[in-house]
Amino acid sequence: MKSRSEPATNPVRPEPVEGLAPRPLRPFDKAQDRLRQAQPERLGTQPERSGAQPERSGAVVPLTYFDRDFQVDAVKILPGQYHASRGPGSITTVLGSCVSTCLWDPVERIGGMNHFMLPGQPGAVASPWEASGRLGVHAMEVLINDMVRLGADRRRLVAKVFGGARVLQGFDTLDVGALNTEFVLAFLQEENMRILAQDLQGTSPRKIHFFPETGKVQLRKLHLHHDAVQRQDRAYLDTLSKAQRPAGDIELFTPPR
Repeated sequence: MKSRSEPATNPVRPEPVEGLAPRPLRPFDKAQDRLRQAQPERLGTQPERSGAQPERSGAVVPLTYFDRDFQVDAVKILPGQYHASRGPGSITTVLGSCVSTCLWDPVERIGGMNHFMLPGQPGAVASPWEASGRLGVHAMEVLINDMVRLGADRRRLVAKVFGGARVLQGFDTLDVGALNTEFVLAFLQEENMRILAQDLQGTSPRKIHFFPETGKVQLRKLHLHHDAVQRQDRAYLDTLSKAQRPAGDIELFTPPR
């Protein structure tokens, strides 16, 4: 399976057709309007935000390995990463409060998966949704664009979504998993992408295996409050909190341990 960062050898690309070309990442202010319509009770009046985009965290090349259980080459993605491919193989990840969306073009048999977390600031109900829009829209758009570059048609894309568990202790006023879930469902509805399967929220971490050639997903629930998953989620929150603040001074935080 080719890494997302390595271009395919001599790819056959169709002539440009209206509606098939990759679209640029959308400015956050448009995404914010969509989220405000989807969840008006969670959002207050907010100042204008610039169209600046967050850093593309998926630029890090995911880990590749041979999966002995399924006897296929596999790509493992971590929080903030994504991968798209065609042909045999699998894409895998472990989810706690994060969400993964598996997108699939059933005609071209091209699939992709992302893994994102949408942190916010406790005590200010609008701020988490602003951060969610900024990070979540980016995670969805870069995945869609990568799939289109491989030959997928976004008008055919169907989705399977997983994750959003409540596994992070210390979030008494903010359920990160619920915010992730609400965001991704609103995004897919707005984009008219049919959801074929979903397994969201609850308290159990999940391990996901997605097979781009067939569109199938194998899901396994992990032990409640899986320590490794909590450490992974907290480490990603730490990374986000230390990163440069997005436009509009939205503060990302790490809850007390």
